[in-house]
Amino acid sequence: MELHHTTTTVSRTTLLFLAITGVAQAHLTGTRDIDISGLPTGGADPLDDEVLMIDLGTGGQDAVIIGVGWDVTITADDPSWLSHASIDFHSSYIVNPAGFPMFGGDDFSGTASYSSGGIEDITMIPIPGTEDTFDLSFTAPEGILTLVLNEFVDDLSVAPDGLWESPSLVTVRYTYVPEPASIVLLGMMSLGLLSSRCRKRAVDV
Repeated sequence: MELHHTTTTVSRTTLLFLAITGVAQAHLTGTRDIDISGLPTGGADPLDDEVLMIDLGTGGQDAVIIGVGWDVTITADDPSWLSHASIDFHSSYIVNPAGFPMFGGDDFSGTASYSSGGIEDITMIPIPGTEDTFDLSFTAPEGILTLVLNEFVDDLSVAPDGLWESPSLVTVRYTYVPEPASIVLLGMMSLGLLSSRCRKRAVDV
């Protein structure tokens, strides 16, 4: 048996181009936990809302929110209802952890905990009674997510109507295309991996 080794040489420029092209075509995915513990639930008046501006760390690139989850504890002061407390994402997606008022939600005062059981995929929301889904993903411009804590109804003469107790976490999953400088950096990091794949060994028996 005689072994013959052959090597295929590819220039570093070609490898870098392949690496950068591969990275540029791929969206990066990230998750972010947002602690809202101790913040008021707000009131019906927008002036009572708690507005949070969250930098998702995309380097100024737009982020597309594709998943939302929560593990929260809410206190609703009488006569406010637990179902009134809501989390508004960019006025594009609204979560009422205790359910929506008058539609099966917890329409009473008190303290209770709620969990989504993980991050829900909002790109494929089931349509009841069908096999179809619809997409509720939305964009956070320049990677800045606006989160508004408010209430559907202002039941008290003095806001806030309640409190997000500790611990209360909201989680988002997002995708984004990295900025050009990051693409080059990731391409350089991938260069070593690609170069090793460009060496072929032929065996003649």
